[in-house]
Amino acid sequence: LMTGTSSLAAAPLSGLARSAAPKQDQHISTRRTTIAPFSFASFCTTNSADCDVQGSGKKVSLSPDKMSQLKNINSSINRAIKYTSDQDDNDAWEINVTQGDCEDYALTKRHKLLAAGWPSGALRIAVARLPNGIGHAVLVVTTDQGDYVLDNRTNEVKPWHRVNLKWLKIQSPDSPRKWLAI
Repeated sequence: LMTGTSSLAAAPLSGLARSAAPKQDQHISTRRTTIAPFSFASFCTTNSADCDVQGSGKKVSLSPDKMSQLKNINSSINRAIKYTSDQDDNDAWEINVTQGDCEDYALTKRHKLLAAGWPSGALRIAVARLPNGIGHAVLVVTTDQGDYVLDNRTNEVKPWHRVNLKWLKIQSPDSPRKWLAI
């Protein structure tokens, strides 16, 4: 994952610790428009449908069936893709790969949920840092019960405030091509 000149990647499956974020903050707060990751912009030139607004709504009503679908897609994509870190000079964001790094998992999960009829406004890629400072990308799903994280490091689908990440930026619910600082 490239943002400017620094490379971001993440390790394969492992547990996620709780963060110190207050429990009452069920949704991620954003501050201002920011620049999209460079490699995401490149992804959009060849995958424009994945970068266009699809469906309506910015929030999904989270029924047991919808949560089951999130869990199934998260774990099946985590199993289907073999974790491989991109080289610093070749950070390609791709979907439907057999091997890749964190953003490839997140984009593929988003792609599968879009194909299943979920609205793009509720499916946002976010960029963060792990506790060790390494960059990481995840899929954040906005529901009426809060924002949930689908991460290649765990098969659990967790509320955003229960993952140990330092949040940096996220796609706008209004347009997948627009990014917001967190």
